Amino acid sequence: MIPPKLQILIDTIHTLLKRGVERNVKNLLSQTHPADIAFLLQHLEEGEQEKVFQLIEDPTHQAEVCSEIEIKDLAPLLDTLDTVRLREIFHHMPSDDAADILAVLPEEISGRILTAMKEAASKEVEALLQYGEETAGGIMTPKVFIAEETKTVREVIEALHRAEAIEMVYYVYVVDRENHLIGVASLRNLLTTKPYHTVGEIMTTDVISVSADTDQEEAARLVARYNLLAIPVVDKERHIVGQITVDDIIDVLHEEATEDILRMGGAGEADVLEKSSFSNVRARFPWLLASMIGGLIAAQVINSFSATLSKVALLAAFIPIVIGMSGNVGTQSAAIMIRGLATGKVRTAEIGHILFKEGCVGALLGILYGVILLAVIRVQFSAATIAMIVGFSIAVNMLFSAFVGTFVPLVFARLGFDPALSTGPFVTTSLDICGTVIYFSLASLFLHLT
Repeated sequence: MIPPKLQILIDTIHTLLKRGVERNVKNLLSQTHPADIAFLLQHLEEGEQEKVFQLIEDPTHQAEVCSEIEIKDLAPLLDTLDTVRLREIFHHMPSDDAADILAVLPEEISGRILTAMKEAASKEVEALLQYGEETAGGIMTPKVFIAEETKTVREVIEALHRAEAIEMVYYVYVVDRENHLIGVASLRNLLTTKPYHTVGEIMTTDVISVSADTDQEEAARLVARYNLLAIPVVDKERHIVGQITVDDIIDVLHEEATEDILRMGGAGEADVLEKSSFSNVRARFPWLLASMIGGLIAAQVINSFSATLSKVALLAAFIPIVIGMSGNVGTQSAAIMIRGLATGKVRTAEIGHILFKEGCVGALLGILYGVILLAVIRVQFSAATIAMIVGFSIAVNMLFSAFVGTFVPLVFARLGFDPALSTGPFVTTSLDICGTVIYFSLASLFLHLT
């Protein structure tokens, strides 16, 4: 649902474009937040998008809009601009954002932009492009505020006033004479300390940092764990090569969460709306094939218990509820484990404790729903034996499902596989087969005893 404020903006831009009053559009865009303009562009026709983007007069404002737009949508907008305008936009854009954009643009456009940029800025961006796309180096900004440990608070604050080129200053990183990172001081520490003290006296020496080749998701975990606003990126000698700010960390968390959800659903790593129908079919086919094979095996299991079914046909009516409810428990446990592994809250070394805890959850849910179903079937169908079979089957299957849903992602993580990609099909298929075996095995046992 589009927020009312943005819907009004979209309608107003539509109206002004139809009337051809471009000056009014320019005035409105100059007063609109870059994130809102990026949202607006998503809801305009292709020709209108290019028109509105070109009507943003201030190159700084235009650069901020570029940083907010989905990178995949930028190519047609940038391709309409001349070389002079491209140079102005990327001159006002943070180098890490520029590198991210250029990394995915068609080579013809990215080459034209790099050629247009000033030599120093171009080299800075090209240096960032050398790092992997999903590494700390790939999302860092090389502009960091650094101060030697012998500098006084007064001198550092005065230097901060002159540091216009640095995108965001959350911390002052303190270095020694050899430029090694030895500490960090927050802006609050600077402002609450007497001006004659040195930053070496007020710095914190326990600095959380990452290397340039650290996975971006691990960097995001560290920022979240220690409640940081930025994290420095260092080389092997502890020289600072850049920093990752919290705005980039939010983007990483969003990307990784989206990727995990799509992988769990068997839709691949890219947004399904961005891919062709053929690509979507190709991405989903293997997972659906695994489910079909599992279903065929489950059907074979049911067929092997045909003698039991022929005696009590009512057993077949409760197959969906037994398999469905236990499958949901397994899926829930798997989702909890995958998310816990992704955020670092669950460690594979704690397998025993986690299995016991989720096993208790599965057992309690199984007993609760087992009792409910036993009572309902006993009253509604007047079938005491069937009620006992279904009740016990639900209890056993839910316990088993919680165990499988918890155990499988932990094992895949321990073996070095991505649990988000591997768990879903395995859990679903195994629970369908094993759940059917458990149900009919218990049915045969109860019927034999009665």
